[in-house]
This record gives sequence, structure tokens and C-alpha cells, in this order.
Amino acid sequence: MKQWSNVTMKQGLHYIEFKADRMPIMRKLVIGFAKKPLIPKPPAPKQMPTVDNPTWTGDFKDDTEHMLLARAIFGEARNEILSDKTRIAVGWSIRNRTEDPSRWSDNYRDVILQEDQYSAFRISDPNRPFVENPLRADSFIDKKAWQNCYKIAVQVIRGEVQDPTNGANHYYDESIARPKWLTQENFIIKLDTIFFHRL
Repeated sequence: MKQWSNVTMKQGLHYIEFKADRMPIMRKLVIGFAKKPLIPKPPAPKQMPTVDNPTWTGDFKDDTEHMLLARAIFGEARNEILSDKTRIAVGWSIRNRTEDPSRWSDNYRDVILQEDQYSAFRISDPNRPFVENPLRADSFIDKKAWQNCYKIAVQVIRGEVQDPTNGANHYYDESIARPKWLTQENFIIKLDTIFFHRL
């Protein structure tokens, strides 16, 4: 007679069948039931990022538009030498693209995530880890800077602050090589170390 031991079966209805020839003798039959069902736990649902817990879920589609714009402002302009006016200008230059759907998308997500538009979102960029988790350094300064960038993002989207760029839709920092699209004709304003242009 075949002997089975420590067989684990999925929860459900099971039948036990015995086949015998001649006159078998059953000496022992032990059936145990687990106290808890052996059903694997489903994965925990993703937690939507918030201003107090902005850790990236691995998919920017889980971000609200406010969150995504705040990530862009923080990644592109969190440097402490930049003024809030410059951060507002970065936010507005992104908003200005959303308001020109003939050239760009009409929503922040598509504009910000368009390939090769915002360097902080490139995987290889040193600012990318701060885009994914603005509080990764666990410092008071970063926490305040992040909260400020989030507040600015909300104000820009709601139109609670004016556009200091007068319609700019491009910008670059003087620390990088001059982009090919830059001309004197499309220049609008320089704020701190950032030049704003309208193309």
C-alpha cells in the first residue's frame, strides 16, 4: 500500500479514495487540518503618494497632477540658491505647455513624462532619486523644500500665483551647455541661474 506523508493541499473540497485488493488492513490514518487556511496573502495595494509620504510606487500614473508637478519642480529646481519665484517659473513653464495642446498634451502627466523633456526624470540623472523619493535624505531641509515645492505646484495648477515668465515653455540652467533651440529672439527672462524661453 502506498504511503503519503506531509501532503499539503489547497483549501477546498477533497475526496479520499481507497483501492484495495484481497483483504487490506488499515493500521493508521491521520488527517490534519491547518488552523489557518494556507492561502497566500494578496500583495498589499499600492499606497497613493502624498505630500507627507511621497515615495514613488514605481508608476507615475499613481501620482496626482499636483504630486507630479511637485516632483518636477523639486527635481529641477530644489537647489537652495534658487528663489521661490524661480520655482514658480519652472512650474508655470510646464503649465504653459499644457495650455498649448496643439504642440503638447493638455495634461501635466503627459507633458512632464514626455521623453527627454525634463532631465530630473531621466533614469541616469543624479536628481532622479530625489524625484522618486523627495525625502530620501531624511533631512529637515529637504522636507521643508519638498513641502514648499508641493505648495507651489498646487498654486500653479490652481492659478493662485502669476506666471513670472510671461508664457515661457522652455528653460535651462546656466550650468549646462546652451541648448540648440536657444536664441535671443525666444528669450524672455533670467531668474537666478535659469533662463526662460518661449518657443
